[in-house]
Amino acid sequence: MRVRTAIAAVLLAAFASTASAQDCKLHAVASLRTEAGPNGLLLIPVSVNGQQILMLFDTGATRGILDAGFAQSLGLPANRIPVAQPTFTIPRHPLLSFQSAPSTQFFTANGTRLNTYTVAPSLDLGGAHAMNAQFMLAGFADPNLPALKGILGSDRFRGYDVEIDPRARLINLFSQDHCEGQVVYWAGAYSDIPIGLSQDGEIRLVMTLDGQDLDTVLDTGAPNTTLSLQAAHNVFGLDTDSPGVEKLS
Repeated sequence: MRVRTAIAAVLLAAFASTASAQDCKLHAVASLRTEAGPNGLLLIPVSVNGQQILMLFDTGATRGILDAGFAQSLGLPANRIPVAQPTFTIPRHPLLSFQSAPSTQFFTANGTRLNTYTVAPSLDLGGAHAMNAQFMLAGFADPNLPALKGILGSDRFRGYDVEIDPRARLINLFSQDHCEGQVVYWAGAYSDIPIGLSQDGEIRLVMTLDGQDLDTVLDTGAPNTTLSLQAAHNVFGLDTDSPGVEKLS
């Protein structure tokens, strides 16, 4: 069984939709040959407004991010992310009636808050074309990878069935117009895993670790598998002082 079998089945199931019974064939939209990034991460060649760049394929990111300097070089505007304003339900008594209106907030993995976004008029992923693609803006320059200019999040792939083949370093996009469940074409026998999608588009599944079921996020943008300190303590009775636990720099 190839490495891609389980992962592809997961992702295809994640983005699958019901099609007419008359057409069960998969229709390929694009086949993307990825480049090897740091720690084996997948980098996709992308065209933004006709400019060729690389972007990290990251199913753990709910929104895409574009390098602010690159966006500026294309003349793309930096728009402030609107913040919801508080409301007051009792006139002239704001302290008695203050209601905190929830506002959408976005952060990078290191905790930096993203305050601006832009809209790229044209985005091409091989044969997949999108117009008015929205990206958060952040400083994303990497002197070791000057062509790397951002992240492709899960929002960019919701309209496709997605197959990942890590061994061949391919990401294939298919139309969702096919019969439900008939997506495996590379093998007669395979395994599938029940998954779910969060409201933000995170791919979630249950993983069994030492006999304990854990809610898990499938994150192609993470170079390492991680376990939260809270889960380590609550499920396995581990903390930072437990035997065998080492502190990393």
